[in-house]
Amino acid sequence: MSLTGPSKTGLFSVFLLALCATLLALILWSLNFVQRDSKEVVSAIGKVSDAQTKGFAALAAEVAALRSSLEQGSVGMVVRPDTAAGDKARRAGPVAVTGTARPIGGMLVNANSEPSTLNRWTSNEGLVRTILNNVHDGLFDLDPDTLEPRPTLALRWEVSADKLQYRFWLRQGVRFADGKPFTAHDVAYTLALIQDPQVQSGVHKPEFEDVVRCEVVHDHEVVFHYKQPHWRGIYALGLALRVYSADWVRAEVERIAAADRATYPVGSYSTEPGGEKFGELYNKVAMPSVGTGPYRFDPATSWVRGSHLTIFRSPSSWWFRDYVGKWNLGAQRWRWISEDSVLWEELKKRNIDVRVVDADKWFDSFSKDETLLANFNKHQYDHTNLGYSVVCWNHRRPIFQDTRVRNALIHLIDRKTMLEDFDHGVGTYATCIFKRWYPEYSFELEPKLLDLAKARRLLEEAGWKDSNGDGVRDKDGVDLRFALLVPSGRKEYEQWSQLWQGHMKRAGIDMQIKRMEWASFIQAYENRDFDAACLYNSHTDPWIEPYEEYLPSQTGPKGANNSGWVHDEVVEILTKARGEFDAEKRRALFHRFNVIRDAEQPRALLLHGEVIVVLDKRFKNVVVKKRGLPPEDWYVEEQDRLYDAQGFRLR
Repeated sequence: MSLTGPSKTGLFSVFLLALCATLLALILWSLNFVQRDSKEVVSAIGKVSDAQTKGFAALAAEVAALRSSLEQGSVGMVVRPDTAAGDKARRAGPVAVTGTARPIGGMLVNANSEPSTLNRWTSNEGLVRTILNNVHDGLFDLDPDTLEPRPTLALRWEVSADKLQYRFWLRQGVRFADGKPFTAHDVAYTLALIQDPQVQSGVHKPEFEDVVRCEVVHDHEVVFHYKQPHWRGIYALGLALRVYSADWVRAEVERIAAADRATYPVGSYSTEPGGEKFGELYNKVAMPSVGTGPYRFDPATSWVRGSHLTIFRSPSSWWFRDYVGKWNLGAQRWRWISEDSVLWEELKKRNIDVRVVDADKWFDSFSKDETLLANFNKHQYDHTNLGYSVVCWNHRRPIFQDTRVRNALIHLIDRKTMLEDFDHGVGTYATCIFKRWYPEYSFELEPKLLDLAKARRLLEEAGWKDSNGDGVRDKDGVDLRFALLVPSGRKEYEQWSQLWQGHMKRAGIDMQIKRMEWASFIQAYENRDFDAACLYNSHTDPWIEPYEEYLPSQTGPKGANNSGWVHDEVVEILTKARGEFDAEKRRALFHRFNVIRDAEQPRALLLHGEVIVVLDKRFKNVVVKKRGLPPEDWYVEEQDRLYDAQGFRLR
């Protein structure tokens, strides 16, 4: 062993060891850093990664911001791509084609009650939106797998630092189904149409009430100017603003006016939103505009009233230019069937392909039906659009204006039997309008279950007594009775309402059950011609904001405030939350809203459901996703098809 100084090899070894030690320390520090940060991530809708990509390029920033919004309780997306990225988007040509080719053809057959109109902007029926979302594109949509924003009519977007300007760069080379080009002018026209005071778009207007104007920079660039910040503004503009063809609307308004020249002589009206009699004429439109989406509506053949509605794959859509393997089905059809027994017989004959199955029907009979099991697959899941079942009390009726009466009524609704016996435990009690896996949900609120004694005590306190011994409570000469409006042909509503009716009678309340076919039901509901109504409330997108449902301005016909309940503190809270971009502060406001809503019971929230869906086995590539079972990736092999391109049955 030499006692002399280290050799060159020894020096190198020492250096290498030191380097390794340094690297090891850095790795351990990084692991500790990641571990510490990961504890702060809220896994709201699955194991999605936290937004750690602030230095990524513009598109990655959009994705990360939305992912963060979902994890942190709906933080508003603020995207600020640099000028170079914006210029690039403005000059962009066709995007790169992506995807995997699938067989094209076949038809998906659904069933529902016939809507009263297919005018998207004058309807608040969820079915109308479901159908027409296949026809009309928004500026972006949500990837069904990740819920991340996916560019559709807009390729890029940004939000200004003061959150008052939203700029969108539009996809080029897009045409409507009639061949006319899509431009920024169609975007501006659609917004102006919704905002026209005379257009009966009350349920949609609150989404855009803070938008001052839509500035058309040029054919492929628009800027929306807001009068005040709205945390959800980017989603309203991207998802809710489904673009209509300005030329189509002008022609349709002109056609309606020409059919009644006595009322609308030439020169007495305008085809531009905000103009003379435009809203009056547009409210008479019953058909949808042509769209840019993957499917088209044929005004001559699509809607056979009283029978069905069919939309057809639109080969000229930009979707098939820029994507491969999307929207492969040749057509989608909705048959108008309201009778439950008829519907299920048609399903077993494979005349209907997909259906939501009531839990009791599945567990009691369908799960044992060999014919059904041979031809259909069963899927059970929750997804972002599922909301809650609800009884809406009409506060325009005096008996529902007393908080004590409304609290008595919720204690006469036997949710335990509904959930455990009728629904076989598929679902949970609803105490908040938010979904249970959202941070805005207030788990400390206990569900108000059946309590006959408490209901009687509350009614006594409110002054309702049976003064004449006829079994019905009365006050100031008025009996405590009302009619519950329910859609006909739905077994669960029949079961629920009959269950409640018995408890109401024991408490001294005369509740009559009024069954109505869906078109009549929704008309009465929109026109406020009801005492109480039972229905299901769904969410149009993952960012739940209860603002418009509680506004005084939305209490009129077709407005979003169906109950008519107005509470000053709630209006103040929700107005403040609307402009709050800090997720934690906004969440605190929503929790306060939950407490007030629970105490006041303006509407009786019933159950958060999961869905059980049966789908014909001939459809391939079917996967449950965060947005449910979207058919955009499905396909049918040619030998398995039951319908031809015109929708006629083959076998």
